[in-house]
Amino acid sequence: MKTKKQLSRRATKGCAEDNGTTNPKPSGHTCVRGAMAGISRILFSLVIMALCFGTATGADPAPAAKDVSVVFSPKGGCVAALVAGIATAKKSIRVQAYSFTHPDIYQALIAAHKRGVDVQVILDRSYLSSAPGAANALRQAEVAVLIDSKHQIAHNKVTIIDDTAVFTGSFNYTRQAESSNAENLITITARDVVLQFFNNWESHAGHSKPLP
Repeated sequence: MKTKKQLSRRATKGCAEDNGTTNPKPSGHTCVRGAMAGISRILFSLVIMALCFGTATGADPAPAAKDVSVVFSPKGGCVAALVAGIATAKKSIRVQAYSFTHPDIYQALIAAHKRGVDVQVILDRSYLSSAPGAANALRQAEVAVLIDSKHQIAHNKVTIIDDTAVFTGSFNYTRQAESSNAENLITITARDVVLQFFNNWESHAGHSKPLP
């Protein structure tokens, strides 16, 4: 039977071997450091494997927070955000609106049209029988206005700026929505999402008719 002294020497030797040393009497700290080094190597290997697996599968990264922003009403800056977005347009603006009476918004569209931006607006068929709101002002400024009568309600609230941004949400383009209602206006700059909105706008334009 081995004595306590022999067992102690064997344990000491094993610890020294695990740490790649020939120190016949390593301290307890040396053993702990050796064990931690081994765990670190294993964790490092697992991290490398996970990174390689993610790259190999072609997993898409999560959408960046900068691709989406939001403002709220009442009095949260929805109109200001939309007007500022319209002012950045260089080539085209596409609008779908249900209730559209806010002068700051339609005047911003008219200003964009006057500086050479291709502006086109789709409105709900209620504009054929109710107060025209922005419709007449836009038409008088020679902005293209279409009426979507195919649906029970053309309820989209969308403004697409070039191929770079889309503004959407519950926010109607009215004074009441800005000052009194609980609404939201979301800005999205992810190019693939902007393209989806543009394609959807085109599909509605295809069955819409010019404002008489």
